[in-house]
Amino acid sequence: MSESSVSAPSRYKAAFDIQLSTNNTAQFVWLQAGTLKGRFSDNGFMIHTPVKTLQFFALEDTTVTELQSNLNVTFLNEIWAELD
Repeated sequence: MSESSVSAPSRYKAAFDIQLSTNNTAQFVWLQAGTLKGRFSDNGFMIHTPVKTLQFFALEDTTVTELQSNLNVTFLNEIWAELD
């Protein structure tokens, strides 16, 4: 995770690149930023390549460390495994 080279839209304070990696297809991946206010460039998707990069656009002053500690990634396979 790093500060993004992508410019944040004007109403946002900062943009961060998030790189997700997997060695299998991940179905219905969604991200949450805990108590941080902002939005992801993509959410509710499938990952069928080894790496996917997306952005988080923060509505408030946020650091990489804060985003890392608040970021939660969930995917359908994980939920099914918990139900078994």
